[in-house]
Amino acid sequence: MRRNNGFTLVELLISMTVLGIVLFALLFGYMQCFKINEMSQNTTIALEDAQKVIEQMRSLSVNSLTDITNVDWTGWAANNACTFTIDNDLSKLYPQGQSADPLEICVTVKWQERGRPCEVNLSTLITVR
Repeated sequence: MRRNNGFTLVELLISMTVLGIVLFALLFGYMQCFKINEMSQNTTIALEDAQKVIEQMRSLSVNSLTDITNVDWTGWAANNACTFTIDNDLSKLYPQGQSADPLEICVTVKWQERGRPCEVNLSTLITVR
């Protein structure tokens, strides 16, 4: 009578194949987590840049709303440590016109992420204090 003390070659090949598939799935999931983390980080930075611009606009609204509309905000953002606006696009829009009170402001930050365009919009109303 013969005793089986080990695995056959077929059993080893099947178990190695299953292990390889599981490891590949785990690696793929891990890489997706890195992508999601990078996207979240870039979105947060873009929102912070838009918030900086809006806060600066609010500080200028003490005197008049025309002070806000006459400023080069892309240049201001590039000179005041805004991350995305240095190499990318920052735009502002006054949907109700530049002389409206309250002044509606939409700040848009655009950037490229892994070859595809992304953007964040932040809107607010500002009035003279």
